[in-house]
Amino acid sequence: MNTQERIVTALRGGMPDRVPWVTYTGALPQGMLERQLRNRGLGLLAHRAVYTIDRPNVRLAERPVEENGETITVRTWQTPLGELTEKRRTEPGYNSSWAIEHFVKKPRDYEILEFIIHDTTYHPDYGPFLRKQSEMGTDGLVNTAVHRMPFQRLWIEYTGLDRFLLDLHDYPELVNRVLDAMREKDLELWEVVAHSPAEFVWAPDNVTSLAMGPRLFDRYFVPYYEALGDIMHRNGKRIYCHMDGSLLQLVDCIARTPIDIIEAFTPTPTGDLSVAEARRAWTGKVLSLNFPSSVHIETPEVIAAVTRDLLRQAAPGDGFLIGITENIPDNVYARSLTAITDAIDRWGDCPLVG
Repeated sequence: MNTQERIVTALRGGMPDRVPWVTYTGALPQGMLERQLRNRGLGLLAHRAVYTIDRPNVRLAERPVEENGETITVRTWQTPLGELTEKRRTEPGYNSSWAIEHFVKKPRDYEILEFIIHDTTYHPDYGPFLRKQSEMGTDGLVNTAVHRMPFQRLWIEYTGLDRFLLDLHDYPELVNRVLDAMREKDLELWEVVAHSPAEFVWAPDNVTSLAMGPRLFDRYFVPYYEALGDIMHRNGKRIYCHMDGSLLQLVDCIARTPIDIIEAFTPTPTGDLSVAEARRAWTGKVLSLNFPSSVHIETPEVIAAVTRDLLRQAAPGDGFLIGITENIPDNVYARSLTAITDAIDRWGDCPLVG
């Protein structure tokens, strides 16, 4: 099998010749090591939208400002009802960013946010996906994506967790109107994605029980995933869901969803659920791992031993991938990725030995 065939076989729940070993494009610094690892089978995962967004009555403006000796990005939604402003900080290693001041700061802001959501329309645009797919060849896989599900999208992208949970208690009508508007618009987006040439659809939800327990998951997540699964499965798509947090308290809830692929699953010792436990609980679901981040700083011998144990727990190896979905410290990434690759070369042939 080539690299792409190996990845696709595993994501469809099948048995490849060897456990796929993958990383997001951009997560691996380009250069000699990247070339060596890719020649040894490390595959690339890329994401490209299959739609464009139009908001005729809303404008998003961005400008850099200096605060405390660093550059902060100020983003402002300008609408007929008023403005929402956010401040973001970007870290240089992974180029990821996070809000240090969120868009929603008071109850009135939910009305402005609801206006922005209703003003959004989606139009099919398959060009970027098809071009990236052609560029990728057999070196990896190109996915498309939908938005984060509304519960996650609202607190991650607009409010912050504290304000979201407090407002959900104090102003449930305002918060739930925004969540309902997001769900309504997502249905429009799903129809565009469902008729696209992409087979695998990424839901970048960042699920963790640290932000919600089983009660909230059953109320807000399960019905949403059921609706998403109905549309995507009817059109031959398979759904990734980015669940990279603590999942032990949500095991049974996740099992009830129609999600096909638990992606970025982070096992012990970084997460709170082992590969063996996840495989037993989520029969029929593909497990696409984020190699436990805390292990990257260990010695090559420890990294190899952890990799071998992950492979052992995943036996016989159908529907299983090992990947990198988080940043790795610059001073250890070469040592760690080489050790993982060596271990997969040695012990990753399928069927795996339990």
